[in-house]
Amino acid sequence: MNSDLEKMQQPNTSAPSDHAAQGIVLGIDIGGTFTDYVAYDKDAKTATAWKYFSNAEDPAAGIFDGLKEYQQLDRIVKIRLGTTIATNAILERNGAVVGYIATKNFTDVPHIGRGDRKGIYDAFWVKPESLVNRKNCFGVSERISSEGDTLVDLNEAELRTVARQIREQSNIEVIAVNFLFSYISPKHEQRAKEILEEEAPGIPVSISYDVLPKWKEFERSSTTIADAYVKPIVNDRLPKIIEKIGQLVPRADVAIMKSNGGETTVGLACQQPVQLLLSGPSGGVVATQHVSKANGFDRVMTFDMGGTSSDCAICIEGDVNLTTDFEVEWGLPVQIPMVDVRTIGAGGGSIAWVDNGGMLQVGPRSAGSTPGPACYGRGGTEATVTDANVVLSRIDHNNFLGGKVTLDLEAARSAIGVIADQLGLSIEQTAKAIIDIANNNVASELRRMAVENGHDPRNFSLMGFGGAGPVHVADLMRLLNIKSGTVPVFPGQFSAFGFTCADARIDSQRTVQMRSGSLDFDRLNDVAASLRNTVTEEFSRQGYANGVEIKLYVDLRYEGQNYELSVPFGFDRFDQDNMEALRNDFDTEFDEKYGFCLPGEPIEIVNLSVTGVVAQPKPDIEASLGETTSEPKTHREVWFEGGSVKAPIYDRARLPVGVQIHGPAVIEEDVSTVPINAGQSVERQPSGVLVIKEIQEV
Repeated sequence: MNSDLEKMQQPNTSAPSDHAAQGIVLGIDIGGTFTDYVAYDKDAKTATAWKYFSNAEDPAAGIFDGLKEYQQLDRIVKIRLGTTIATNAILERNGAVVGYIATKNFTDVPHIGRGDRKGIYDAFWVKPESLVNRKNCFGVSERISSEGDTLVDLNEAELRTVARQIREQSNIEVIAVNFLFSYISPKHEQRAKEILEEEAPGIPVSISYDVLPKWKEFERSSTTIADAYVKPIVNDRLPKIIEKIGQLVPRADVAIMKSNGGETTVGLACQQPVQLLLSGPSGGVVATQHVSKANGFDRVMTFDMGGTSSDCAICIEGDVNLTTDFEVEWGLPVQIPMVDVRTIGAGGGSIAWVDNGGMLQVGPRSAGSTPGPACYGRGGTEATVTDANVVLSRIDHNNFLGGKVTLDLEAARSAIGVIADQLGLSIEQTAKAIIDIANNNVASELRRMAVENGHDPRNFSLMGFGGAGPVHVADLMRLLNIKSGTVPVFPGQFSAFGFTCADARIDSQRTVQMRSGSLDFDRLNDVAASLRNTVTEEFSRQGYANGVEIKLYVDLRYEGQNYELSVPFGFDRFDQDNMEALRNDFDTEFDEKYGFCLPGEPIEIVNLSVTGVVAQPKPDIEASLGETTSEPKTHREVWFEGGSVKAPIYDRARLPVGVQIHGPAVIEEDVSTVPINAGQSVERQPSGVLVIKEIQEV
């Protein structure tokens, strides 16, 4: 496949940071359908973006082939890589065989799970399978109290017997250890790891204190097991990818993107691979932060629509939420620090189908990159959202990836036609219905995400990116009653662009349960100091000795509640006066989110969290203007809400700054298309972003 390359000049009057090596920073985002690349040249102040089909069977080969499209490989000094290796291993259930060791009589915790269910009235719902087989769960005698005291010593002989049993079973590839109250005192888990490495050499071990030193036994067990489940496959594939990259760019320093939006070394990524679960989507959020700050966008909701899914997030005044409340699928929690991204199965490759009741459905099953949508001509025959957009000419089948690829319009019509025959509709009506359902699926998730965080979606701007996001942003504005929308530069490779903006970031957390009436300030200060030291030491291992900014957060709740709010703690030490200030901040944040608060009621401290950041230089994207024109390059029949219209088609790269284009119209660039509805306008900003607005119809 030929790739698409686009270049934007970026004047930047600010001097680079002293620690910023000159050369090219390359972001690589491995998606389900495409692998995206963005190369930022610090010397020339230019950026280059391109796409290449992902290779699901051999990601390393796919990256290698895509890299060969770039002509300045010898000038790349830094690569930041986002990978879906860990995510896909869990979603596709092709991870390692895990042996699980827990406190005796508590080995069934991963299988019992929670008492709730996804659909309370769904009699046919089946609880998701644990990532560990019950026959591979082992208990050993030991017990730590909730105060950290040793009640029962670790029975080392018993553990050695279990280790030999695991070794003799031969099929177990990795071990997860999760003892009761190890987040308070990890000595039994740490000793268990030493013994397991002696008795079962070569079998990797994950202990809960290293992965998630927090309370809630099921969540801690599930997260530790998930880390173990993906560890062998990440340790096998990631070095191969790095080795393949090294063949083309041997002088480049390679960093891996984590779920919290920061970077880490390859070695540390292999030690705790569960940190990579949202490696790719985090890049889009990081890029949103940078673009929002640069353009003065205060309140932004984002949706990153790719070939397989849509990832939604919120950015307020340049900041995004970090969460540990994440589930790979319902009932399978993985509580590592990550950007608060909601994912739904609604992408360009989402397959349309008719259920047993004769109702049209879209997703969550996807055509992926192989075989892909029918219009790709790679063997796909099922109708997808991309096929629907091609049929309605919202995507020009002759101008996909800047004309480098010609899409098969007839194959798309044939695939949509199968659904149309079942529904008794025309092909165009069916295509429009597929797009409407996909839009409503994304709009529902965006609305839910805003409301759950105490926000009104109408008070936000909507930013759409990903290969398919710009195609749907104007329609979603209408569904959500949002008055402005944005399509950033490099929308089809926005996550990869975000990797070039990323900082080094480390998050460390620990449970310290205390009630406001009986606070142990010495323990709070000791735990806070330990967390700060952990962050500082890990940065040192990554090669960052200076410029570390550390912030402390406290997870609080009113006594009797089951969920916490994270509140920043802006003091050096815990004492009575500082706790009063923290209490007031908690009441204020609780009121902002839920509309009420309970001043004077007892509160509980649940967790302490420390975030460390080493800021990295940011590219200043401002597109230089060549020849511009407000005249359309052509006209073609395009389907909008009211039907088919002969719409003007504009070239985004040639749009002048500050000139409003009124819909119905289509703005095209090499990797995306932006249909603008009647009653909307679009305007190019000096930074290169497109701003869409609702206007009064004349």
